[in-house]
Amino acid sequence: MILDMISDARRAANQQNGRRSRGPRTPAGKAKSSRNAKRHGLAVPIVLDAAWSNALEELGLLFCRDPDDSALYHTAMFAAAAVLDLLRIESAEVNIWNVGLSQVLSADRPHSQPGSGQDAGEQPHETGNAQELEAQAYLANISQLGSLHRYERRALSRCKRVFRSLPD
Repeated sequence: MILDMISDARRAANQQNGRRSRGPRTPAGKAKSSRNAKRHGLAVPIVLDAAWSNALEELGLLFCRDPDDSALYHTAMFAAAAVLDLLRIESAEVNIWNVGLSQVLSADRPHSQPGSGQDAGEQPHETGNAQELEAQAYLANISQLGSLHRYERRALSRCKRVFRSLPD
């Protein structure tokens, strides 16, 4: 039997790994993980997202040469959904960048205080160039950007699969 071929050390390692990968156990951990998908709304299928429904229908009709052909229409709608998912992800990434950049910029501005030697009309000096600020914004939000990578990979995979299936 195959289980007899596994060493005791390997079996113990497998059991230990299995115990670690069963998700949150405490009520606080479960509550936190339940909010993960609500940060950016990308876990909601685009067909259920009212903000994108008109664009989905219009793009699907553009992809479909014959709306009366139900198989072609169905495939065209899948293609439109995949393309719009990429746009939603890009929009979420831009939003994260903008929030991070505004946080960095607000933290970068020294506030004028009495006795600081800065006149009321004098502009505070620039402490970093645009590349440094962009790097700080990226580092501040790298985990959020990384979480979007999973959605982007899936959307790209759907795009490739659907577009390969479309007739020439």
